[in-house]
Amino acid sequence: MLERAFIEISTMLASKDFKTSNLSSLTNASGDTVYSEDVKANNIIVKYIKESLINIVGYISEENKTFVPLSRKNNGETEYIIAFDPLDGSANVNLNINSGSIYALYEYNVTENKIINIIKAGYCLYGPSTIMVETHYDDVVMKVLQNGVFVTCQNISFKEEAIKYISINNEKYENEIEYMRRYYTLNSYKLRWVGTMVADVHRLILNDGIFFYTCNDHNNNGKIRYYYEAIPMAYIVSKCGGVGLNMSLSNILNSIKNNVIKDVHKKTSVILSSQNEYDVLKTQLQYYRDSE
Repeated sequence: MLERAFIEISTMLASKDFKTSNLSSLTNASGDTVYSEDVKANNIIVKYIKESLINIVGYISEENKTFVPLSRKNNGETEYIIAFDPLDGSANVNLNINSGSIYALYEYNVTENKIINIIKAGYCLYGPSTIMVETHYDDVVMKVLQNGVFVTCQNISFKEEAIKYISINNEKYENEIEYMRRYYTLNSYKLRWVGTMVADVHRLILNDGIFFYTCNDHNNNGKIRYYYEAIPMAYIVSKCGGVGLNMSLSNILNSIKNNVIKDVHKKTSVILSSQNEYDVLKTQLQYYRDSE
């Protein structure tokens, strides 16, 4: 639904001259440094949201402090809001490393400021090729940008007997996660960490494995933004045959239905995996707890 926005962002990134830094003096509502490309990508997506024929009555963006209502409203029709991270991994742009965009479309109750449910989610990965991945009913469709148009490539899902990857950063985690990290190393999982969530999750769902961004000493509640990173990625992963969890191993998608919006930038822990790797995680954690 944001194809035109993603095409424009891709063009913007491809034209970067690298002569000057993209660093600004600003920080966003989440406390992260704002780069010039963050602002440009945000403005592009907002432009296309306002032009959309879908009855979107407001949006949540990483680059805006609060929920932004839109005056355009079709009375009597189902109301929606969209939450998005305009440029995930923007710190990598100046290094010519992958960045991406993430979004989720939610059915919304304006009167109660409440999300009824998630309807659709997707992301765009900007790299050697520009790739868009979106849910389509119970499928997940990947499209590739070719000659200015997104062309359907394939439906994607986790693959049994594929290469197993673990994506986890270098922070110090709880003892249970450190135990799992050792387990993955001993069992020859390939450790890969781009630092752009879109890139790390895209690799995961084209293969098999697990993505961790859980609580640590610096982020007691986790660091992944709930509305525009954790929930859309968990939704996409679920449609690929996997699961999205928080640190208590509860399905994170169960928390979005009838969710009253309070802090639009709230953070959460998140674990994304195939169903097979979820079963491995549960079994190994039980071994660990039984040995304590």
